[in-house]
Amino acid sequence: MHGRLNSVFIVAFSLFASASSLGCLSTAYDPVGEPPYVAEAELHITTRDGSLFEGGPMDIRLMENGGPTAQALISARADDGRVWSAVMGLSLDQVSGATVELRHEPLSEGAGTVSFGEAEAPQHVESGTLSFSLESGRTVRGVADISPQDASAEFEGRYNLSCWVRPESLGQPRNGEGVGVEQIQDAEFASPFCSPMAHLR
Repeated sequence: MHGRLNSVFIVAFSLFASASSLGCLSTAYDPVGEPPYVAEAELHITTRDGSLFEGGPMDIRLMENGGPTAQALISARADDGRVWSAVMGLSLDQVSGATVELRHEPLSEGAGTVSFGEAEAPQHVESGTLSFSLESGRTVRGVADISPQDASAEFEGRYNLSCWVRPESLGQPRNGEGVGVEQIQDAEFASPFCSPMAHLR
């Protein structure tokens, strides 16, 4: 199934302001907008003070023409409207599990950001780490050790994994040059770039 990765949502993280539009999914996520809710929450985040945040599954996207190579998004909301969101930049080796450094800077492999608090003005976490591991049955577990401490959290739930490649990687005509080239979804993980990660689907 082919699809154009277009700029549907505007990312509220300032770290994405200078990122290229398609090279790293910078316009694909809206971590402080409406989380990807489903009928029953698929991800549960519990902060150190006992607050519960719920949302859709952790979303992991592999990008053949991306920088970073992969991005992972967590987006959840508490009953009182507060949000807890994280975006991580990953290498292929880090997709199944990693510890990333949290910082308020442009996204790169091995680094990420967390936003926490009121939906209208979430606080960007300035330091800390976020660790996660993918487990059987498309499940994920992780922990965020953050300053300020009230944003520290444990999370568990499900994840989704998708892989996006240059058209020629699936035998399709090339459609441009550079980081702005359209990428199409390799739903079957059949391309050389995606196939090593097919076991995580």
